[in-house]
Amino acid sequence: MELTQVQKKQIEELQIRSSKKIISGYLAIMAFTIPLVLWPFLPQRYFFSKMVMLYAFSIILLVFLAALKLNIFSKKMFKQPAVISSLFFLVYSTITLFYSINIDLSLFGEYERKETYFITVIYIFLFLIAANHYKFSNWHLILFSVSISLICIYAIFQLYGIELIELTFLAKYKISQSWHYMAFSTMGNPNFLASLLAMTLPLFVFAFIKSGNYFWTIPMSLNYFVLLATRTRGGWIGAFAGFAILIAIMAVRKFSFKNILICCGIHVILTIIYAFLFSGFFERLWSAFDTMATVVASENQEELLNSGSFRIGIWKGVWILIEKKPLTGYGIETLRQAIIKDPEVVSFLRSISPNIVNTDKAHNEFLNICVSSGIPAGIAYITTAISVIVQGFRNIKKNILLLPLTCSVCAYFIQGMFNISNNGIAFLFYILMGVIISLSLKGKDNNFTDEKIGE
Repeated sequence: MELTQVQKKQIEELQIRSSKKIISGYLAIMAFTIPLVLWPFLPQRYFFSKMVMLYAFSIILLVFLAALKLNIFSKKMFKQPAVISSLFFLVYSTITLFYSINIDLSLFGEYERKETYFITVIYIFLFLIAANHYKFSNWHLILFSVSISLICIYAIFQLYGIELIELTFLAKYKISQSWHYMAFSTMGNPNFLASLLAMTLPLFVFAFIKSGNYFWTIPMSLNYFVLLATRTRGGWIGAFAGFAILIAIMAVRKFSFKNILICCGIHVILTIIYAFLFSGFFERLWSAFDTMATVVASENQEELLNSGSFRIGIWKGVWILIEKKPLTGYGIETLRQAIIKDPEVVSFLRSISPNIVNTDKAHNEFLNICVSSGIPAGIAYITTAISVIVQGFRNIKKNILLLPLTCSVCAYFIQGMFNISNNGIAFLFYILMGVIISLSLKGKDNNFTDEKIGE
């Protein structure tokens, strides 16, 4: 019996939905795996391994797309401002790549970083795939919570001087003694771990308040406690912003007041426990407010440049470089070389602190992109993130899952103004931005019942 045109169309739609579920699940597995990966048998166990995994997952994803007959993006994507600005960012970064002062560094990356031009391409690729094909399933969130919980447990062992991987026969190289009793887990640096935890906290907070399921207090509590343990002020600021926005909107939208109070109570108790177990917490917390006050009110130039662990001074030195090459930048991953080759910047940074002359990142994602690929690329990055955030908040009524996702993107974006991008974390930021666009679009493929979120 020959199928009618309507039946053929229905079968085709079912196949597309099934294919998109496969791609969505693959992205979830990718988000679970890459942050956990480290190679203990190499001297650089953190960033190189994540770079390789990003390449491997992306190549396999291309194979899946071809096998499932799915495009990287569709025509409807060109109606999305964030997609247009992200494509401009990619094209412009590609053009300015040819103006790099060290093309090898731009293509293959610094030994300690590995956030290369090709990794930037992967970021945009994952963003477009998520924007065009992502469909939510509850197991994605559960799987991700497991990954974050494992990362946090690893960090807690580190707080007590136990490096788990070095207890195995795999660890050929030991970490430096100066890194003992610090929480950085599989991320390689407390600042990077804070970036990840600031971004993911709103997801678990939302899941608990929405569902009332106490299972979610486990990843939420681990996430928050280890975030405190990173002692990273930029991460704290980003996390607080994301958390505060989420709680405020959930309260206004009349989510369970009881669950909101329980959630806030858990965070207060964890803060007290951490402050009791580890000295210096309140001093570190106060220093964040003191730094903000210095930036806003101080008339002492030396005090201002030294504030924020010399970040203001670094930003000013980077801006001197940007003013000299505003359109092309110096090339991805070349900041250290750009500084060393510029006597004016070297002299300026040395006058603040000799140590910051070797700075290889701007400690501000916008400035870092501007000095790498030019101001237009930096503006495109800002435009992409803000467009996604606005779109997410505007469409909360359509899909309540957009609320925690958008708060997560806000948290990462804010902390990124004080921190360094990292290949094991930034890819998640781009995927989440793509997910926000996907869930914001109208159409029956994006309808789902939010009652099951977190349950």
